Amino acid sequence: MEICSVCRKPQNQCACTPETKAKWEHQMELYREHEKERIQYVFRNHQDEIPKRMEMLKRPPTYEQCHCFDIDDDIWPIIELLWQKGYGTRYCCAGHAERKMYSMYIMFDLPYFFDFTTEDFGEGWSYTRTKHQALYFSVTSRLMRQLKKTGEDPGEYLEKQRRKLFDFVKKLPQAQVVSASLRLPGTSAGGKIIKIQEENHHDNKK
Repeated sequence: MEICSVCRKPQNQCACTPETKAKWEHQMELYREHEKERIQYVFRNHQDEIPKRMEMLKRPPTYEQCHCFDIDDDIWPIIELLWQKGYGTRYCCAGHAERKMYSMYIMFDLPYFFDFTTEDFGEGWSYTRTKHQALYFSVTSRLMRQLKKTGEDPGEYLEKQRRKLFDFVKKLPQAQVVSASLRLPGTSAGGKIIKIQEENHHDNKK
């Protein structure tokens, strides 16, 4: 799904005003004029290159092409809800079961407060706070063995985890930035791995 980076709406629902787009188009025109001068100077000793470069300037990108980025459809409702609550994100991926990529993640721009005890997170979930603040889920090798025993499809299990994440995000309060060293509820002593609930520990031993 293409999302506008300015108004944070899907491209087909872009709420940018005509004034915003007109201002950008004016800036692009100034850029093209500057670029023409630069081309003339840089390729002054390679005159055959100048017409090619000038031709490229005749096909400027549209506002949408320059201001839209792609978000996986399956994770967009979660990202949209996070934005509405003030949580800034950098990157995300919903996973791709059709390519046997049974993992997903959301990378945040700041160290926000999360209480991971409000949802029954289990095997495969982690929250890292080293270089980046990121919430991960991955079907681990141990979890894959368990799914094979029960006959559950890993793609369906991934979808189940996305619904769990959506439920977690719906319960979140408005964003609160905290110290990156603060231990978050529901994480291990190192602050990286989300605790597996007690009933999951018992299940894993069966």
